[in-house]
Amino acid sequence: MSQSYIPLYRKYRPQTFADLVGQEVVSKALCNAIEADKISHAYLFTGSRGTGKTSAARILAKSLNCVNGPTATPCGVCHNCTDITNGSAIDVQEIDAASNNGVEDARDIIEKVQFVPVSGKYKIFIIDEVHMLSKEAFNALLKTIEEPPKNLVFILATTESHKVLETIVSRCQRFDFRKIKIKDITKRLEYISKQEKIKITPQAIELIAQKSSGGLRDAIALLDQASVLGTDGNEITVDDILSISGALSQDDLYAITDSLAKKQPEVLIELIEKIVNQGNEPLLVLKELTEYFRNMLLIKNIQDASKLSDLVVISENYVDKIKDQSEYFETIEIAQILEKMAEYDAMLKNTTNQMMWLEVILVSILHRQDIKVLKDLEKRVSDLEAMITGGQIKQQPQPIRPTLQQPAPIAEIKPAPVSEQKIAPLPVEKITEPTVQEEPKTKPIPAKEETSSMENKEDLKEVWTNIVNLLESFPSKRFFMDLAKPVEISKDGILLALANEALIKGAKESKKIHELEAAAQKFFSQEVKVNLITFEDRKEIKKKLKQEHKKEVVSENTIQIQTEESFDIEFEELAQVKTQMPAPTPSKGFSDQTDMIIDLFQGKVID
Repeated sequence: MSQSYIPLYRKYRPQTFADLVGQEVVSKALCNAIEADKISHAYLFTGSRGTGKTSAARILAKSLNCVNGPTATPCGVCHNCTDITNGSAIDVQEIDAASNNGVEDARDIIEKVQFVPVSGKYKIFIIDEVHMLSKEAFNALLKTIEEPPKNLVFILATTESHKVLETIVSRCQRFDFRKIKIKDITKRLEYISKQEKIKITPQAIELIAQKSSGGLRDAIALLDQASVLGTDGNEITVDDILSISGALSQDDLYAITDSLAKKQPEVLIELIEKIVNQGNEPLLVLKELTEYFRNMLLIKNIQDASKLSDLVVISENYVDKIKDQSEYFETIEIAQILEKMAEYDAMLKNTTNQMMWLEVILVSILHRQDIKVLKDLEKRVSDLEAMITGGQIKQQPQPIRPTLQQPAPIAEIKPAPVSEQKIAPLPVEKITEPTVQEEPKTKPIPAKEETSSMENKEDLKEVWTNIVNLLESFPSKRFFMDLAKPVEISKDGILLALANEALIKGAKESKKIHELEAAAQKFFSQEVKVNLITFEDRKEIKKKLKQEHKKEVVSENTIQIQTEESFDIEFEELAQVKTQMPAPTPSKGFSDQTDMIIDLFQGKVID
């Protein structure tokens, strides 16, 4: 009878620290500790599966109990080394915490701790998957791990270190086993293939390394599984690896993502049908797509090719193609797609019709709303903040500024001589024309010693328009141009009128008033304070104008404030804006604020 077959991952298990692939830092640290005779009483090996934690624990045990030891290079042929390799060493106890996780199992370990080593120098306990121990078992072991007997070493291995009690972790020397790089896995697989005379293409070996998720044991197991396809002398190809592992090819993933990017639902559905009919599980398809978009996110945002090669799990010849494809997506869009796919992954695991829901998931991603930069979206919404804050406006028509029709009496107003003009001084009396240096959006207002009320009104409008044009925020420009009317403007201050207190409160809370002050500072080259009043306050101003029969003479380099008549005209125009606004569209069945947002952005409801 022939000897039973030994799987490749067991046959090529590392036997020395030099054989550990991709864990050079851990190997060097343990070797130096052994040579310096600084052996700790407890070690914690943590990392993802297949990265060499248990193998490193066995190598450390051989290094400590080898007849030539403690040594960083155990001989591997003495009875202690061979017994540890075969799992029959008396002084080295391997315990699987997944099946021995109770407090009684912990007490059994404590009893065995009392016995001195028989053939080696150290009594060693290797506890695999230690995070599976119950809280009571951890507490039972705590005192022993903290103060063990002489020549006793605990080696704890786990894939989930966060589940180990902090009181245990703090008493161990921790070593993190990182995922192995694709190039290191590929090199090891090439060596094994050569030793076992397995005919396999380099592309197939690279694909195995990519699908192993950084675990060498999984990679060797997949190579062992694929090796049976080459027993007839044929060379193992990429298609063979895809078939045996149930994975998707890079071409399929690229084609699916391309249909998502270009919003081609018919192409997408045909691709999904073909891939699933080939035997691929819908959950695996979603997992592969998630990894693909993760690679796209890194390729889009990392320019250093050397760093990128260590982070992405993809063939080098696809990097440029994915980079070009990523231009269809914003970075925030890719991040949101990944977030949604994580939610969908949990949903697919709990459904009985995975195929249908996979189609629903991908079509919903395909018909996603165009994701805009959040900053721009906030600016577009900010022009409604004042109205929403007051709670008085339930619907807002589209932000189209109507053409104002000037009342007929405006053209018939006769300007009075400057000598007969009198005007009551407001809190800010005069507007001194600024000296503007290289301001392309504004133009200086010529000084006039004798101006009529209409001319002063036009000058005031021009200065006001120049200041508003200096605002960087488009919503703020629309707010002040549509909803505010200037009463007085000067270097000393700006007085504006708004319809009600709600608008004033909104302008202050949304910091639009600060933006206007900044624009005025650019215009006047000095700090300018902005004061706000309501339309009702103008009645008081009118009363004051009637009581005061003074009329100021406009000095040189100033812009006269509005007269009572022109001030009335401004508010009549603003009243016309309300009457000429388009009527609100009928409700779409949502809340008032939802309907308002839909109307503002010209959106539509998709059933």
